[in-house]
Amino acid sequence: MSHNPRTCRLCAHLRHPARAKDGRALAKHLAEQPLPIQKGAGR
Repeated sequence: MSHNPRTCRLCAHLRHPARAKDGRALAKHLAEQPLPIQKGAGR
């Protein structure tokens, strides 16, 4: 089951403009969640 930022509540919460100062928390959260990456990108 891959992480979907569109349906992830934490992503939605951290992406809210009022939480802009939590950008680091969002980056950390995204780093911990394997995002569905298009094949051919990255490794």
